[in-house]
Amino acid sequence: MMDTNYSCTKDKLHWTFLIIQERNLTDRLSTNSSLSVRLSWFEQLRPSLCLTTQDCTDYLCKSLFFVGEIGRNDYNYAFLQGLSMAQVQAFVPRVVEAIAGATSRLIEQGALNLLVPGNLPIGCSTLYLTLFYTPNREEYDPRNGCLKALNGISKYHYSLLKAALKKQRQKYPHAKIIYADYYGAALKFFHSPEHFGELHLPLVCPL
Repeated sequence: MMDTNYSCTKDKLHWTFLIIQERNLTDRLSTNSSLSVRLSWFEQLRPSLCLTTQDCTDYLCKSLFFVGEIGRNDYNYAFLQGLSMAQVQAFVPRVVEAIAGATSRLIEQGALNLLVPGNLPIGCSTLYLTLFYTPNREEYDPRNGCLKALNGISKYHYSLLKAALKKQRQKYPHAKIIYADYYGAALKFFHSPEHFGELHLPLVCPL
């Protein structure tokens, strides 16, 4: 069931860790296991889950594969090392390419049900609200106090990811590939935090 382009796909999945090394971003890594390495762990574990090809087919087709959230660490490492928003945005397509490659690799291994989440709105993160604080009110979304430019990167990520998953569905019509909208779900909390529990302090107050 292996893709004939397996080796090429596998190489693409290493890009995130390699680019981090090239840019000397490794000193703040919380993990040094690339997406490709983690998929290799699954492939090494697979023989212990089933003995025959039919057993594996039956086992994997009943399983739900959770592919993500992927990309957050790549963006975090880059921002924490001082890369500009333009530099980070430039490699969003390669992050999405890696996610699509991982999805293909799992389907070629026999996965049929895959949930692929997008990223959270990083412009609403307290970390980024602190790092990128500016007295310029125009930089903030008046609905929630989040940084518009940073959320623009999150929206760019999910728009490319949704398009990539659409192509995956066309390529693998027998598989169920579900997109989980973390961005949209999280924004509900930031737009109306009072609807989700008792609050004593505002979640964000950049203005």
